[in-house]
Amino acid sequence: MRPYLPSGPQRGGSLAEQLTVENLHLLKDAFENHKTSSDRTSRRKPRKPKQDGGRGLEEIGGRGIEAPRINLEEFRTVLSSVIGPDVSDGSVERLFLEVDIDSEGLVDWPRLCSFLLRTSAERESSSTPRVAVVDASPLIKHCLHNKQETTVRVVAVYQPASLRFISVSKGGRLIVWNSRLHILQHLGLCGDPAEKAVTRGNRFRGWTTDAVYMSNVHKVAIATGCRELRFVNFSATGLSEEVILFGFHNVPTALCYWYDKKSPGQRSLLLWGDDKGGVNLMWFLNPSKGLFENQPGEDPAPQRIYMPDLSDHSSLVTYQHIPEIHKAAINRVMFEPEAELIMTSSESDETSVVIMHASLRRDPYIWRMDQGVRCFHYSRGLRLLVTGGFDTAVRLWNEVVTARPVAVLRGHSSTVLDVVLYQPRGQVFSYSRDAELKIWAISSHRCLRTVRLPFPCFQPGRSPEQSSFPFLLVEAALPAKGPPRLLVACKDYLALLRLAGGRGDDAAAAGREGAGREVRHGRRAAPITAALYNPGLGQVATGRRDSSLAVWEAATGRACFTIHGAHGREALTCMAVDSSGRRLITGARNGTVKVRFASSSSSS
Repeated sequence: MRPYLPSGPQRGGSLAEQLTVENLHLLKDAFENHKTSSDRTSRRKPRKPKQDGGRGLEEIGGRGIEAPRINLEEFRTVLSSVIGPDVSDGSVERLFLEVDIDSEGLVDWPRLCSFLLRTSAERESSSTPRVAVVDASPLIKHCLHNKQETTVRVVAVYQPASLRFISVSKGGRLIVWNSRLHILQHLGLCGDPAEKAVTRGNRFRGWTTDAVYMSNVHKVAIATGCRELRFVNFSATGLSEEVILFGFHNVPTALCYWYDKKSPGQRSLLLWGDDKGGVNLMWFLNPSKGLFENQPGEDPAPQRIYMPDLSDHSSLVTYQHIPEIHKAAINRVMFEPEAELIMTSSESDETSVVIMHASLRRDPYIWRMDQGVRCFHYSRGLRLLVTGGFDTAVRLWNEVVTARPVAVLRGHSSTVLDVVLYQPRGQVFSYSRDAELKIWAISSHRCLRTVRLPFPCFQPGRSPEQSSFPFLLVEAALPAKGPPRLLVACKDYLALLRLAGGRGDDAAAAGREGAGREVRHGRRAAPITAALYNPGLGQVATGRRDSSLAVWEAATGRACFTIHGAHGREALTCMAVDSSGRRLITGARNGTVKVRFASSSSSS
C-alpha cells in the first residue's frame, strides 16, 4: 500500500506529520551524506535483512544494511538543516525515541522510513472518510392531521412484529405511523372540562412542549404549556387518553424516561426539566400494577390528578423537585442509569450543560459556553458529549473535561437544532434550522456528507417553524424489519432516512474515535486496573480487567494503539516503563510479565 504523504506543510500535528515529500527527499540525502563524528558505520556489524517475502524495510534507503546511523544530536542537526532551525527540541527528541525502538541511541534512514510508512498508513486509515450511511433520497410525508401545527416530537414504538412511530403536534394531535410512514390512526388531546361549555366540543386549547414513549407500560407521556403531564395509552385497539396530572408550579419543557429492560416491572423514572431551570424526578414504584391509583366509577374521561394530591398515590409514585439547576429553561434532559447521572442543557452562558449525580452527593460538572447550548447528546459507549447551538458549531467533549472541547466541527450556516451520536459507525449527525443534515466522522472530525432535506414547507426567504426535538434515531431494534432509521421533523412534515448498520468493520475504528477520552472495548468497558504516564513519549497507557491495553498521546488524546488480550484473559495489574521510556512492561494477575515497545503494538 502506498502511504499518503502530504504535499505541503501540515501544521498542528506531530513532527512526522509535518514532513512533506520534499522534506523526505532532502532527509534521505542528508542521512546518506552525513559524516558521523565517530565513523560508526565502518565498525558496525551488518544486520540480516528481514525475510518478509519481498524487499525489506532496511533496503528502502537505497544503502541496504550499510546505512549510517546517527545519534540524537546529529539527528537534530540533520532535521534542522532540512526543516529549519525553528523545529523544537522536544518534538525532535520524541521523533527520535519513536524511531529508535531498540533503545540503542542511534537511528538510520531505513528505520526512519519504516516508522514514517507505518504512521502514515495508520493516519490514512483513521482519517479517510468512510462512506456516509444515510439515504440519498429521504421519504417525506405530510402530517395532515396536524392542522398546520409543528410536530414537536416523534417517538418509536416497538411491537413484536412491527415498528410504529407516534408524532405529537404542538396543538396536541397524535398520529400513529407504520414503518413506511403511512398513517394508521390519530387522536386529539381532550380539553379542560371547565371550558367545555365555551369551546367547540372538548378540544385541547394549549400547546405541547415534549413527549416520550414509556415502552414498558405502553404509554406516551406528553408535557404541555398548561403546566401538566398527560398520559396516553397505546394498545392494539388504538390511542386513549388516561391520566392528566396538572397543577405544576413550572412548565415541563423536556422529558426523558428510563426503566430496567431486564426487569420491566421494577421501578421506572420519568425525568423532566422545566422552564425555571429545575429538574423533576417521578419514580413509578410498581409500573406493572399502574402509574397512579385508579379513580372509582366508569367515567370514560381521563382521570385528573391535582399535583398537591399526588401523596394519595404514594404507594405507586414518588416525586422530587431539584430547583434552579440552570439559569434558563432546560431544553434537553438525559439519564445515565449505570452511573445514575442526570444530564441537562439550557441556553444559559453560565450553565450550558450540567451533569450531576442523582443523589446530589457529588459536585456537578458544568460546561459554560457563550449563548449556551440548544441541544446535546451523550454516548456512554464512546464516552463523548456532543453539543450544538446558536453559533452554528458542533462540539465534541470529553464527559469529564469542561474546559475545552475535543473538537469543534464547523460547516453549518444556521442554528444547530439537534445532534446525535451514532456509535456503530463512529459518526455524528447534526441538523440545522435551514434543513441541512450533516454527517461527521468522529475520528477525523471531517464532514462526510451534507444533505439538504427538501421539505415542501421551505419557501425562498422564509424559514418555517422548526421542532424543538427534530431527531429520532432508531438503531436497528428490529433487524428483520430493515436497517436503522433516522426521522427528521420540520413544521408539519416528516423525513425518513435509512441508515447502514455496520458494527463489524467499524469496531476497530471505534477504538480510535476518542480524542481526550478512554478507548472503549466492546459495548461496556471493563474497569481500569493499571495506568501510567510515559514522559519520554508523552503518552498515557491504561490496562483493564479484561486484559485490554490502550495507549494515547497525552497532548491530543489521540489513540495510538489498542491491544485486546494483552495477557490472554487475565486482568492487567501493573505496568511500568524502562529508563529509556522505550519499553512498556505489563504484569497480569496470573504472574506473567510482558515487554512491549512503547510506541508499537508488537510484543518482545
